[in-house]
Amino acid sequence: MKRALEPMDLEPAAGAGRVTASMAAVEAAPELSIIVPMFNETAVLDRLFERLGKVMERLGLSYEIVVVNDGSTDETLAGLLEHRARNPAIKVISLSRSFGKDIALSAGLDHARGRAAVPLDADLQDPPELIEQMVALWREGYDVVYATRKHRPGDTWLKRTTAHFFYRVFEVIADVPIPRDTGDFRLLDRRVVDALGQAVFLNAVAIGGLVRYLRGDRLTQWPVVRRPKSK
Repeated sequence: MKRALEPMDLEPAAGAGRVTASMAAVEAAPELSIIVPMFNETAVLDRLFERLGKVMERLGLSYEIVVVNDGSTDETLAGLLEHRARNPAIKVISLSRSFGKDIALSAGLDHARGRAAVPLDADLQDPPELIEQMVALWREGYDVVYATRKHRPGDTWLKRTTAHFFYRVFEVIADVPIPRDTGDFRLLDRRVVDALGQAVFLNAVAIGGLVRYLRGDRLTQWPVVRRPKSK
């Protein structure tokens, strides 16, 4: 898949930045990987990295932020390179064109090195601060910690109804109960990430779907109030 996507793996320049915790994340496999697919997200970059930086500082973990630029046509890539120069824990993967969020997420999982991985939307609808609770539950032994949307501002009645219908149909077809009102925002143990990577018979879109519905040996949920998209 990596060859088909033609990613540019843009590593930090030697000596770039001066962030002690971040340097540790570059030198050795980190404890946590944050995976952020992006398409035309210039406007949110500063807020995103500021909030993620504060979360990681409180956690005190070695980490990396794997950002996948999904063929953005604005200044997203240039902004990412600027942030990476200040924080070498940021790893930038730039795809040759836009392949869609699921494929970008799969590319991020392929490049993640952490003992656990957390996919996160760049628009900040899912609060990065919840990663702290996810990590706490992971340390208790859970393989997958997924965020359940407690409230979704801006969702229309039609969207809520179709989402409910989708879950019911999926469960009937698959004969497997799946968590309701979830997205990609969850923590995945390294063992789960590796299992996804070994599923060579699946295409990238199917892998992206499995991130939403995968059940680990131990799985738990955490309620989240989804915010409007940052602009």
